[in-house]
Amino acid sequence: MHDLIHELAQSVFIHECLRVEDGTKLPSIIPKTLRHLAIETTNSDIIKKIGQFKYLHSLILFYRTSNQDLCNALTEIFKASRSLPLLYIRASKDLKIIPEEIGNLIHLRYLKIDGYDLTMLSRSLSNLYHLQYIIYYIRGVPSQSKVDDFLPSSTINLSNL
Repeated sequence: MHDLIHELAQSVFIHECLRVEDGTKLPSIIPKTLRHLAIETTNSDIIKKIGQFKYLHSLILFYRTSNQDLCNALTEIFKASRSLPLLYIRASKDLKIIPEEIGNLIHLRYLKIDGYDLTMLSRSLSNLYHLQYIIYYIRGVPSQSKVDDFLPSSTINLSNL
């Protein structure tokens, strides 16, 4: 019975939700109606294809390899997916910045970032007037000054935060 319900749920949500785990490929046909995407990968080619989904409502991204590829892919995603309200990025070491293009996500409400070497969020974050939550986790034991400098001072003007 459990298998039947699982298959029914998959067939109903196949056009709206997709989860891609490391070692798997993106399906050959992905509907443009895709709204929720979760990816855990080390493959930069998969990350680069996210920009084609312009109407995503949530993007959960776990990336564990060269963060220069991630930074370039994030730039493209931020340019294409302006209506994205939820973004969660978890990156391995060496991701030092989130691209300025994050300011293009004008409908972003929830932002969660989990990284090792991230030093500061982009100043363009202050353009995100709908932003309600910023959750960030800096790995290791950072000094208090590093934590204080992480958020740009301009975020104080975000009234919904």
